[in-house]
Amino acid sequence: MAHDYRNGQSAGTNSGGGGGAAQAAEPGKRTLTESAFASAGMAPVVQRKVDPPAAQPAASATDTRVRSGASWCAQYPTGTTIAELTDATFQANVQAFHDAMVAAATPANALNISISATYRPPQRAHLMHYSYNVHNGTTSPEDANAASAAAGININWDHGDLATSRAKAGEMVTTYVIAYAPALASRHTEGKAIDWTITWSGSLMIAKKGETTQLDCTGTGTTSANLHAVGASYGVHKLASDPPHWSTDGH
Repeated sequence: MAHDYRNGQSAGTNSGGGGGAAQAAEPGKRTLTESAFASAGMAPVVQRKVDPPAAQPAASATDTRVRSGASWCAQYPTGTTIAELTDATFQANVQAFHDAMVAAATPANALNISISATYRPPQRAHLMHYSYNVHNGTTSPEDANAASAAAGININWDHGDLATSRAKAGEMVTTYVIAYAPALASRHTEGKAIDWTITWSGSLMIAKKGETTQLDCTGTGTTSANLHAVGASYGVHKLASDPPHWSTDGH
C-alpha cells in the first residue's frame, strides 16, 4: 500500500476513509503494484488455482496366507498312540489285540510294534490330499486354494508359476511320505484305523480272541495270514494293499 507522507493518509483514500480498500485503477492505467513490477523489469506474480491431490486408492487387504511347502507338514499332527483313536470301540479292540501279541511273545521273538498313525485330523487329510493332487497336476493351485479357503485352512498353493507351485506341493508329498493318493475322508479321520509295523523273529504263537488253539505266525505283520486272522477276531482287519494299515473293516 502506498502512503502519502504529506498528510499522513494512504494514497487512494479520502480524508474520512479511515484506511479503506484501495480503489481499482481506471481503465487503461496501471495499478501501483503493476507499475512497481514494470519499473523493476518484472512481470507481476500470477496466482494460479492448484487442484487438490487426487484421492489415493484404498490399500488392498494384506494376504496372510502361508504358501505351501514342507513346513506345513508339522501342522495338525496325526496321532501316534492307541489312546488317540477317537472311536472308542476300535480303540479297545486295538488295545486288546496289541496286548495279546505282547503276551504271546517270548524274549526270542524280539517282538517290535511301531505305530506311525492312528487318528488323523481332517485338516491334515486335506493338506495331504491337495499336496498330492497339485504336485501331480490333477488339481490346479487356484482350485486347491478355493477348497482350502472353504475348509478354513490358511494356505496358498499358488507360488506365481505352475512349476514352482507343483514343486512346493511335492515337498509336502515327500515329507508326508505319501505312497497312495490320500482321501479327504478315511478310516483315519474317523478314528477307525491304525498304521503300525509289527515284526518279530521266528514263530509267534498266538490264539484268536476267545480261543485256545494257537496259530503259528511267521513273517511280519504285513505278510502273516495267521496274524491277520487273529487281528480280525479282535475286530482289527488288515488291508493287504497297504503294508502298515489295519482298520475296522480292512479299508
